[in-house]
Amino acid sequence: MQRGEQAHPWLGTMLATCAALAYSTAGYFTRLLDLDVPTVLFWRGFYAGLFMSACIVLMNGRETVVVVRNIGFAGLLVAILSAAATVCYLNALRLTTVAEVMAIYATSPFITGILA
Repeated sequence: MQRGEQAHPWLGTMLATCAALAYSTAGYFTRLLDLDVPTVLFWRGFYAGLFMSACIVLMNGRETVVVVRNIGFAGLLVAILSAAATVCYLNALRLTTVAEVMAIYATSPFITGILA
C-alpha cells in the first residue's frame, strides 16, 4: 500500500468524530480558565506549536526543513489567518456567550462555500 492510500476506511470518520467532540468542549473549558486572553493565547499557541512541529517532523523526517521552507506565500497567509482566527475566537468567548460564538462559527462552512 502506498503513502496516502487508506489502510482503514473507518479511521477518517473516527478522527472527525473525535475532533468534533473535542471542539464541542472548547467553550466550556475556556470559560473555566481564570486567566486573561493573552496568557491563554500564549499557552495555547505554545502547545499547539510543539504538537504540530512534532507531527511535521514525524511525517517528513529529514525533509522537514525543506518542507517548511517550501511553504510559500499561501502557507504563510494561512498561518497568519489561522492565528488571527484563534485570537478572535478566544476574545469572542470572553465577550459573549458560548452559544452565540458557536452559532456564528457554525456558519463558516456556508460562508466559505459562498466565497468559493
